[in-house]
Amino acid sequence: MSQRAILQAEGLCGRKNVAVTSDDARVLRFAESRALSFVLERPSELATDEAPMSEVVCDVLERPEVLEAGYTHFILFQVTSPLRTLRQAKSFVRQFRQSPGARSAMSVVRAPQSPWKMFLSDDKHLRPLLS
Repeated sequence: MSQRAILQAEGLCGRKNVAVTSDDARVLRFAESRALSFVLERPSELATDEAPMSEVVCDVLERPEVLEAGYTHFILFQVTSPLRTLRQAKSFVRQFRQSPGARSAMSVVRAPQSPWKMFLSDDKHLRPLLS
């Protein structure tokens, strides 16, 4: 899945505009083999299931080599969205660019059922998503 996300980002932005961050050596090797601009090892404290993605993004954007590149926008391709297509990503960027004043955007999907029928699990109990 990581390779798919990397290839989609490359297809959308070009190799010289892609940053990959991971703690997985295989992912980093693949990214290096693609000759991407930024292949960054993710700090261990940001490589957990509990680490907020916002902190991972800040870590990347605050790296000196990324700051020096002078980017004004970024797109986060998460491997947890494997069904996303390059066509959808291109459409997303086009819509963002056509929205004057937009500072951010997020893709969403229609829920397969009403949120009133959804539950959260804490491994021992279920509780309603909405109450």
